[in-house]
Amino acid sequence: MPARSGSRVFPPGVASYPAASLKDSKNAEAAAAFVAWLSGPEAQKILADAGFQKP
Repeated sequence: MPARSGSRVFPPGVASYPAASLKDSKNAEAAAAFVAWLSGPEAQKILADAGFQKP
């Protein structure tokens, strides 16, 4: 059975690792910066080198 994340559907065996910052976090600004960094080229290369793939 496919996995679902919102309106996105992933084939069996594909994991999704969402990231988000919490608005009430003590470090909300740093958390938001980290989430933004995750989608940048440096983090994407680190994740790809570790075997993660985009669905």
